[in-house]
Amino acid sequence: MERVIKALPCSHGVLYALSNGNRYVLAECGAKIEIAEKIEHIPVLGKGRVVHGRYITLLLTFDHKPNDALELCRIDSFGFKGEYLRRDGKSETVDFTRCLLISDLDLTDAGTCTFEVECSEELLNRLRSA
Repeated sequence: MERVIKALPCSHGVLYALSNGNRYVLAECGAKIEIAEKIEHIPVLGKGRVVHGRYITLLLTFDHKPNDALELCRIDSFGFKGEYLRRDGKSETVDFTRCLLISDLDLTDAGTCTFEVECSEELLNRLRSA
């Protein structure tokens, strides 16, 4: 079973593409970072459960026209940069350099897409406590 344990809205989001070692802005977007965990309920533990792992999913919504100058077939990988609001009221920038597309890449107006994010355990814990 999976459950979302935290959702962080992001502002000033930018989806970028990496191609031949260069970074190109693909589109400006709205975003939500979801931190989820894979859990399993074990009856012998009573109401306890075992957490098998945590991961980050990035949900993007496009409200601007994408950069058509870049040929999509030449993209090596995707990245994302945006800002989220911490508990102390300060804004912090997050930069995910490795985003794996797990849905269709819908770059049209009001289009959405979903990425799974590869990040360090340190960044995951920092976002969990935000």
